[in-house]
Amino acid sequence: MFLISYQSEIDFVDLFQKLKTQYQIDELTIQSGGTLNSVLLRNNLIDEVSLVVFPALIGGTRTLSIIVGGSEIRHDEDLQMIKNMDLILVETLQNSYLHLRYKIKK
Repeated sequence: MFLISYQSEIDFVDLFQKLKTQYQIDELTIQSGGTLNSVLLRNNLIDEVSLVVFPALIGGTRTLSIIVGGSEIRHDEDLQMIKNMDLILVETLQNSYLHLRYKIKK
């Protein structure tokens, strides 16, 4: 067991670098919410996204879908935050669920 700590806020770029260099961790599975998703995506720390699509229509103006939080795109320079992806797997699961895997384009 090992512990990596930060004084106030986690520096995810530093954390991932330490995991790779000090602990030889090359792959990591993260299940997170919108805030952490945006931090990891916008710092180019995610190589793949794996989604399971549940076939249900929920609706509502405040109902979130595929969640990536963080700051909004408001200016031309914010367009760099957009992450394009290539589909690498489509798998049909039970009850009409779909498993989709995407590679993040660098």
